[in-house]
Formats: sequence, structure tokens, C-alpha cells
Amino acid sequence: MGDDAIGLSVAEQLEDFLVEAGFEVVLGETDFEYCLRTIKKGDFIIILDAAYSGAEPGTVRYMSIEEAMMRCRRCNSQHESNLLLWLNVYGLEVKGAVLAIEIYKIEPNWGLSHAMQEILPTVCERVKDKIISILGEGYHA
Repeated sequence: MGDDAIGLSVAEQLEDFLVEAGFEVVLGETDFEYCLRTIKKGDFIIILDAAYSGAEPGTVRYMSIEEAMMRCRRCNSQHESNLLLWLNVYGLEVKGAVLAIEIYKIEPNWGLSHAMQEILPTVCERVKDKIISILGEGYHA
């Protein structure tokens, strides 16, 4: 879905940093079942995903995993099922965050748009800064 793959692109770019910070990097794309099998009760997870709300592309917004799971109960997803929904269904107690990365557009395409590719280094730095901030607040991987 073009820019919708921003979370995957950022995770790939930041993989070394994330592993050094103690995270296991799971590139699940839309395969929530695969992701779900990697998560255990009590885990601290960070989900990187695209957002398309009209904000400036490249903006990175933080939401606690608990808030995201509550919102998921009240919204429809582009995908019939999703990871947050199934974390709720299974009552899997986890801590963490969703980092929503504002994108330029949603359209069927292979890879990020040229505009999104141009700001990818900046987006990666913003995501890295958010993760450092989250870890500094006493959370840990």
C-alpha cells in the first residue's frame, strides 16, 4: 500500500538500534497472526504504523498501547482483523506504545512514494527520539 509501509521501512532502518535497546524486531506487515505468536504476557512492545489524518507527513505521534487497544474496540480497520484487536480478544496483557507515522497518501504501490522516501531519514530520527524518550520514562524492552 505504498506509504502505508512506513512502519516496516522505519523498523528496517532502525533495526540495529532497536536490537541494542533490547527489542526483538518483528516485521509483521499485515500478518497479525505471526506478530501475535511472538508476543507474550508482560511484554513491552512498540508498534510502528502509518497514520493518515491530515497532519504534516513525517509527524510521529505517541499513543500508549492501552489507549490504542481501547480505541481499536471502537473503530474499523482497513484490515478485517488486526493485532490490537486480537490482543484484546486474547486478553494478552502487554505494555508499550504505538508510534503512528503520518504519511503522504494511501494508494496501491510497491514501496514508499518518492516524497516519503525523501523524509525517511528524518522520520527515522523522530521515531528513534520517541523510543529513547519512552525508554527514559522507565520503560524497558
